[in-house]
Amino acid sequence: MPTAAVMFDMDGTLLESRRYWFAVVQDASRTFGGPQISWDDYNSTFGQSSADDVAQFFPGTPLDKVDAFYNCALPRHGHHITLMDGVMDVIGALRSRAIPCACVTNSPTAFTVDVLTPENCVMVGDSRFDVMAARAAGIRMVGLHVDADARVSHLSEVLPLL
Repeated sequence: MPTAAVMFDMDGTLLESRRYWFAVVQDASRTFGGPQISWDDYNSTFGQSSADDVAQFFPGTPLDKVDAFYNCALPRHGHHITLMDGVMDVIGALRSRAIPCACVTNSPTAFTVDVLTPENCVMVGDSRFDVMAARAAGIRMVGLHVDADARVSHLSEVLPLL
C-alpha cells in the first residue's frame, strides 16, 4: 500500500530545539523557585509534556502559569532553534513524489504558531484556491502560473524567492 502522507514530529525531528527547551525549562525553574536543572536531568525528559515538567521540575506551580511562561519564551530563547540536517531534502523528496507532509507536536500552541508563523512560511501553489488559502492564513504566496505575491513560470524559480 503506498504512503498517503508523512507526519513529522516538530521538536527533535524537524527542528533541533533541545537546547531551546533546556533554556526555557531552566528559566522557568528559576522563575517558579524550582531546582537547578542539569543537562543530563533535562535531556532524559526532552519531549515530555509541560504537565510532566511541572511534576518533575517545579511541583506545585499551576500548569496554566507554566504554559503561559513557555508560550512567551520564544523571543528570549529562539536563537537556540535550528533546522535538523536533511529536513529540506527529505521534504523536497516527499513533495516531488506528491506525498503530503504535516507537522505534529505536543509543544505549546503559541510556540508552534510562533515558530511556524506566516512571516516564515511560504505557500507555493498553482490555483486561485491556493492563493485564497494562503491569504486566509496570512502566508506569503508564490503562484506557479497564477498571480500572487510573486509569480513564477517554473518551480525552480521559487528557491531564489525564499
